[in-house]
Amino acid sequence: MQTLFEFYHDQVLYQVKANNFGKEQVFRNGQLVSEGRAFFSTSNDHRFLCPTHGPMRLYFKVSLKTAEVNYRLETSAALLCEGKTKAIPPKWLGKLEQKLSPEPEQPAVDATEPLATAQPVATTSNKSDRNWFRPLLVLGILLLKLSKSAGAIKAALAGTALAGWAWLFNLEFAISLILALLIHEYGHVYAMKRSGLKVKGIYLLPFIGGVAVSERAVSRWQDFKIAIAGPAFGTAGALVAYWLWLET
Repeated sequence: MQTLFEFYHDQVLYQVKANNFGKEQVFRNGQLVSEGRAFFSTSNDHRFLCPTHGPMRLYFKVSLKTAEVNYRLETSAALLCEGKTKAIPPKWLGKLEQKLSPEPEQPAVDATEPLATAQPVATTSNKSDRNWFRPLLVLGILLLKLSKSAGAIKAALAGTALAGWAWLFNLEFAISLILALLIHEYGHVYAMKRSGLKVKGIYLLPFIGGVAVSERAVSRWQDFKIAIAGPAFGTAGALVAYWLWLET
């Protein structure tokens, strides 16, 4: 957890901490008084109980462009304080702002300038456009040739899932999540093979999860075994990971 922002009121230090998973915690003189989550939001509202003032409400809104936060601390009867201070937004909020914020406008070319001075700029722009298009053309041809291969489709989906989760959070989280999904789906695959079904493979779906594809089960008992095997393998994998964490 990193400190998002902090301020003093009535000789009391208030701190708001957050992490890259959207979790937020409010501390009053080092004591945790409120926590919650704020995915895809730059503002939040925390309510907690104060020994002096009773029920209190802390509202804040983060400006990612200026790295500042506007906050307001109040009770049900009165406004205690409000102000603006520097903020350190979590990494995932900064990435989201970069993706959603519009690109800065390019300055207009002065019409009074000679045509000869504007011509090299246009030539450079055309060259950069061509250089940007060529790799995409080559990539499109390769994907077209590989699209008939199931292995290529699996690899493309896995790569897209890894890139998507890494963009939203970080690479370590993306790798851990994909490993957990693979362990879960392998449980389904193991039960499918034990039931004598032909398994077609595991497909990772970006921002959704994973799916194991096989022939249709012939009985409800097979359906039950296949369905329960995924959570069973996932639970075993989580216990092993927790044990390794305790040992290290």
